[in-house]
Amino acid sequence: MVKRKRTPVELKVRDLTEKIQVDGHDMPQWGPHTARFVDDINKEIIFYWLDDEDKYQLSILSLRTGVWSNETEKFKVIETPGSPLSSEIGGVGLPIHNAAADVFCRLAGYRVILLFGGYSGLPEDAASVPTSRLCIVNLDTFKWWDVDVPADLTPRLSARLVFVEDELYVFGGQGRAVRNTYSMARFDNRTHRWTWVVKDKAYPAHVPPLGFCGDAISVFGGKQILLMPGYQMARAKQETTNYTAASFILFDRTRRSFKKCNITGKFPSGVIGCDVFLAFSRGFLQGLDDTHTHPHPADGADRSGAAGATSCSVLMAVWKPCLKDERDLPELWLLDLSPNSNSPSTSRCLHYQEKFRNLGEEEDRMSLITAAVLVDRRIVILGTKQPVNEETKFGACLEIEFP
Repeated sequence: MVKRKRTPVELKVRDLTEKIQVDGHDMPQWGPHTARFVDDINKEIIFYWLDDEDKYQLSILSLRTGVWSNETEKFKVIETPGSPLSSEIGGVGLPIHNAAADVFCRLAGYRVILLFGGYSGLPEDAASVPTSRLCIVNLDTFKWWDVDVPADLTPRLSARLVFVEDELYVFGGQGRAVRNTYSMARFDNRTHRWTWVVKDKAYPAHVPPLGFCGDAISVFGGKQILLMPGYQMARAKQETTNYTAASFILFDRTRRSFKKCNITGKFPSGVIGCDVFLAFSRGFLQGLDDTHTHPHPADGADRSGAAGATSCSVLMAVWKPCLKDERDLPELWLLDLSPNSNSPSTSRCLHYQEKFRNLGEEEDRMSLITAAVLVDRRIVILGTKQPVNEETKFGACLEIEFP
């Protein structure tokens, strides 16, 4: 291993606020019940959100045009899907997304959002109970429907979904207590039916409590899934998460086994939220600083493609309370994961929170940055430059381009 010397490269930061539509009904409101997804192919950011009338909305921001569109009214629900008596009903709105786990993926060639679990009713509904509901929202046909699930499948709140190679994994969450279990369902592209291969299987004893509202992401070409911890108690208590070397668990899809990551370095603490992205090759992150260590080919050849096939980097936008002002600002952390157990993975802070704080003129800076997504080689951050209240919308946008 030879330490490469390279000149640090600054991230390119652009204020896109003037190029993005910042008013109108199509824009989502800011709030804790907002889910967001990225369509890399179509360069779109998708928001699933609850409006001030307690109705779920689906808004899409096109990064090509800068225009928001609200697609909610186009959707119809399919009753008894797959049955000769199946019917479509319009005007019923979108399915409830209250503490449900979610994932954006492609299913049988369609763009869909999968929802699992969550409450049966809205946040203010006292009679609402946890469910094991699986719902498909098709963004291409504007239809949604419920999928039959086993009656004995455990209800979950705030679990984590990962969809890879037609397999849906459900990790953790909570019910009456934290769920230290996982389930897996397989989708048949020919029959469009789901088979639950694993139901509520307990984590092995060596797996630490992962809690709920944690993160999970497929790595190493989908062969493994990286699990990250969440909260261990009610969110209302303002709990934060402290990451350690033991916090990161790898799940092997072939063996269906769990193992701890051999990670060295520093780790974020006092975290109130985290957005996790997969950088598909190491070349994506080259130039962020000059402290990164890579294998150096003896013949001087470029091995970035080969390295990307056997290793991967995970970028974390970590949200912590900002002590110097009232804004929540992200800090960027990088996990370099090694597939070789003899070669440790590493964790390090990229130290960009201060740079985010000082972007733009003082009177024109974001007062809140609350949503970060990765599109190609860019992080798109949405926020507001106005005081935050119940009518706040995403009225500001930054684009951070990686070298």
